[in-house]
Amino acid sequence: MSSTNTAEAISLHADIEIRAAENESNKPATAKILAYTGGPMRVGRAYPLVIDLASIDLPKSIPILADHRNSIDGLLGQGEPVAVDGRELYVNARLVRTAATQHLLGLANAGVSIQASVGLEAGQDSELQFVRDGESVRVNGRDHGGPVYIARKWTLRETSVVAVGADRNARTAIKARGGKVEMAENLSDDLGTERTRVEEIDAIIASNREQIGSAQADAIRSTAIESNLGVDATCRLVNAAALDRLRFARGRHTPGHSAGASEYGSPKDLLVAAALVATGEHEIAAKHIGGDAVEAAMKSRVGGLYELACYALQIEGRGGGHGGREATVRAAFSTTSLPVALGESISKRAMDAYQQTPATWRKFAQRVPLNDFREQTALRLEARNTRLNEVSPTGEIAHLQLGEQVVGKMRLKTKGAIVGISRQDIVNDDLSILANLPREMAISASETFSDDLWELILQAGSAYFSSGNGNLLTGGDSGLSVDSLADAVSKMRRQTNPFGRPISLQPAALVVPPELEAKGRSILASTEVRNAAGGPTGNPMSGIAELEVEPRLSNSTFGGNSATAWYLFASPNAAPVLAGFLGGREEPVVEQAEMAANHLGIGWRVYMDGAVSLGDYRGAVRSTGG
Repeated sequence: MSSTNTAEAISLHADIEIRAAENESNKPATAKILAYTGGPMRVGRAYPLVIDLASIDLPKSIPILADHRNSIDGLLGQGEPVAVDGRELYVNARLVRTAATQHLLGLANAGVSIQASVGLEAGQDSELQFVRDGESVRVNGRDHGGPVYIARKWTLRETSVVAVGADRNARTAIKARGGKVEMAENLSDDLGTERTRVEEIDAIIASNREQIGSAQADAIRSTAIESNLGVDATCRLVNAAALDRLRFARGRHTPGHSAGASEYGSPKDLLVAAALVATGEHEIAAKHIGGDAVEAAMKSRVGGLYELACYALQIEGRGGGHGGREATVRAAFSTTSLPVALGESISKRAMDAYQQTPATWRKFAQRVPLNDFREQTALRLEARNTRLNEVSPTGEIAHLQLGEQVVGKMRLKTKGAIVGISRQDIVNDDLSILANLPREMAISASETFSDDLWELILQAGSAYFSSGNGNLLTGGDSGLSVDSLADAVSKMRRQTNPFGRPISLQPAALVVPPELEAKGRSILASTEVRNAAGGPTGNPMSGIAELEVEPRLSNSTFGGNSATAWYLFASPNAAPVLAGFLGGREEPVVEQAEMAANHLGIGWRVYMDGAVSLGDYRGAVRSTGG
């Protein structure tokens, strides 16, 4: 688990079922919203997220918004949130008559399915626990298997009406009539009993927090609430945690003892966890090493490079004075564990930072694992006739005729650099450099690969983008608009295989330079387009693809740059562009590097093996923009 020091909003989506009463246009609408059913949600993270309803902070009243718009015209009304048995989240709302709510009720009367989104915010005490693959945790009255994130102690800020949601099991009933909406029948007695149980558990945790530590206290609280434990069972958990903490503390100060390494992990794992925890990366440490090592690292209270050096000597049984700060650091770096642990902690942070670094190519480029550095040809098998033949009365099945098509050619290249920290940084106990160094490594690796890929696309010749290939828009009508985007989509859908059969490509990513971002968002998000009188007003391109903003498209340092050109790509399965990596490893490799004799400090080298190639032109359309 890790504490979040900055506010972060998470939107959880749920379906809405709206029923508007007739002849009550002047009365407020009321809503009973089952906003969250306690299950895993996809909210933009690498793995699903579950909100721990037992620890959620519910204000007495929250705003009901339209599309999360934090504005007066986006305010639809107020709602009272209630968590039921720590398993479901309801919002009892009252909607004021506005143009937005009238539109909402009009859609409901027309039978259109409307959905909702619950906005939550993290605070200083909020935690995000990562449950690894193969592990399970019980939250909201059910077991959730990893990999999954568990968010605890978050605050409900608002509920919004949106066009698209994710929690298919949730429901909201909105009625256009006055009066109070009654909540579920089972709320009254059960809710009071549950609140009493939680209050008793909180009292036990509060009185023992200092003895067992905040992290362990919060973990026990969550377990007790989620597992429906009583007072006695909770006390047994607290006593066991206190005994374990006492044993660990005694072991740390025993000469020759490895600080609980046998109980919590190897010395190297403890050091890696300590380095990650010291820089605030609890989640990464738990993901790669495990919760036990993270717990031990938190107990070590390492806060800097010097303290990490002392910890390294201690867990190897070499505690005691070493002639001052510099001598202690030098002695620690003479061990095997510390340099390796530092390297691994930097590597894990760099890997995570690389995965978090935005890269527009991931939405359309097909990743290709490459085994060596020789040039390799990417082939695709295509059927001459995609229809299955009728099986003859004798049971004979005709062979499907396949043909090979060369999609692209690739050769791996290795790109890297050496980075290091100086002796002065080490002596000054500057742990911040370990927090910043992996991020800079990851950004450099990601941007280098993106540079190579976009240089290739921007300078692609007529063999790839051309009228003959059916994937090029030019002229005065090619500027980004609803009509030109519709033309690009049509060109992509009309592509065929070498035998003239349709291949049913679907647009996935609209890539534009920053200068066209506002127009691109307007085209993809707008539901209506104003046409001539009597004509239809719907927007046929609404949501047709995901918008990706790529600054390299108009950057003057890239050949072929343009502030008006834009691209439409199919999904990675169509292989419009190929991104190759040695052994399929996309993330950069970070290793400790030997520094020159005239350099006082330690260093690491970062490198990655990658290749880029244009792929199947049929999955890409370029528009010059006029």
